[in-house]
Amino acid sequence: MDAQTPAFDLDIIGVLEGADKSSSISNSWDYLRHYQALLTPWRHADINVIEIGVARGISLNIWRHFFTRATIVGIDIQPECSRFTGGRVTVEIGSQEDPAFLHAVCAKYPPTIIIDDGSHYAHHIVYSFQHLFPMLIDGGVYIVEDMAVHFGASAEKMAGGTKVSAVEYFLGLARGKLAHGRTGAELWGDDRYIADHLDSIAFIGGAVLIRKKQPADRAASIAFAERHLAATDAPAGQHVRFADYIIRHGGPLDQAERAVRTAIRLGGPSLEASKTLIELLTRAGRLDEAVQTALEAAATWPKDAAAWERLANLEKQRGKIDAAITAMERAAALGPRILHYHDQLSRLLQQQGRLPEALAAARRASELNPELEGLRRRVAELARQTGG
Repeated sequence: MDAQTPAFDLDIIGVLEGADKSSSISNSWDYLRHYQALLTPWRHADINVIEIGVARGISLNIWRHFFTRATIVGIDIQPECSRFTGGRVTVEIGSQEDPAFLHAVCAKYPPTIIIDDGSHYAHHIVYSFQHLFPMLIDGGVYIVEDMAVHFGASAEKMAGGTKVSAVEYFLGLARGKLAHGRTGAELWGDDRYIADHLDSIAFIGGAVLIRKKQPADRAASIAFAERHLAATDAPAGQHVRFADYIIRHGGPLDQAERAVRTAIRLGGPSLEASKTLIELLTRAGRLDEAVQTALEAAATWPKDAAAWERLANLEKQRGKIDAAITAMERAAALGPRILHYHDQLSRLLQQQGRLPEALAAARRASELNPELEGLRRRVAELARQTGG
């Protein structure tokens, strides 16, 4: 079957080659129909595909048929696997637990796709993933096969030398992704990198499929948005949201300012437009203009606690602590159940040496959440300083 045709069937190629990744031999894993959907965007791309575990070379041959331009790199510890080198297929001899070897291979063949079909021992799986995922091209795919061996009678043997099973490791990544940063756990080093760059993780029968994030082309998105807004006679709210997008993604602040001022011209002053304008003026270092805008917002919407908080934060940045206290007092009065208003007020009062008032504000904050140890310590320290 011609790999150039749209009708290419990866699974049937696997069947013909006798691959256990296919759907139709003894003890089949049935991966290839999933892989066709996942990997088709790269079929005709000039990429590097690395597979750990060569064995009889069947997978290398399957990938040679499927990927029409890719360099297929097999990794194996058995020197005799070198015999499968030829054409677009090459084999590197070394261990998946050797960091220098792994880095050398990835430096020579920067991978877009990595498939771990190696030893299947948990310590090798996790070690290889933690070392290789950072070297995966942005937007690439990392696949770990045959995870089912970590269940049932073989689980204890396949755990190898790790304290955390491979299953629990990848389920942990999935939980972290599903929690969307709400686990409360602080991550460092490789764990932080993986969490920040893992775009998605999915499970099929026996395998884990992991996508690495592809940084968005923000300049192209901004240019598209400008054309869209011009073509659709967009309302004010869309211009505000466009300005906010530019700010959040590090785009040109002058372009964001044009967008938000267009919104104000179209729809008149609004809290959302004011908030966005204040943020971009602050980021541009135009602090006096930001303060003036915040003052106007607080005067226009005097019952909006967040408007007074923004004013307080700006006055603090200018070193005007008395003005910041006045604004934060208004925010706290309007939002009596919002803990951080009282906490910020307490800190501003303490900065001015108004300790009894700072203690009272800290106590109000602590009453809203008595479980916060840091607040309890602040209350105790201010009480000690004031004798109260």
